[in-house]
Amino acid sequence: MITVKICPTCKHENAEDAAYCVHCGALLVSGRSDTTTRPVSETEILKLAAEAAPPPGAKAPPAAASLALFVVGQEHPILVGQEQTIMLGRGGSGDSGPALIDPQLASRAGVSRNHASISYADGVYTIKDLGSTNGTWVNNKRLLAQMPYVLQSGDQIRLGALVIYVYFQG
Repeated sequence: MITVKICPTCKHENAEDAAYCVHCGALLVSGRSDTTTRPVSETEILKLAAEAAPPPGAKAPPAAASLALFVVGQEHPILVGQEQTIMLGRGGSGDSGPALIDPQLASRAGVSRNHASISYADGVYTIKDLGSTNGTWVNNKRLLAQMPYVLQSGDQIRLGALVIYVYFQG
């Protein structure tokens, strides 16, 4: 007999051992709250960043997408078109939309629900920290909250202790 967990938010059926809904990112484990971000120590952040490496064979995304985000520990890259502004975070219930980053992975790394955003305008990609608990870093430089930072293809982004490599064409 197969047992499933039904998401209280979207009613999606999830694996029995799931902590978060694979459809909407809502917390499925009772007794825990996903309303706060777990603080991650600076030592833990630096240790995890030093161990991370770009995925083998990482390169520019296919023509259908203009931006590829390779999340360390996540199987598939996030592919994004130029017309989109994307929110990076652990997602969760409410109107933050489905999580692009695996919610369990993001939660363990101290990623806020709405941690950062990436936008495209006038031929330039920018990233902005949205006031996250554990900060957004680009190439080991911490970003100021709400201040856009220009991204270059090959940059390393850290959301708390979660490492992401960004690649784009152009």
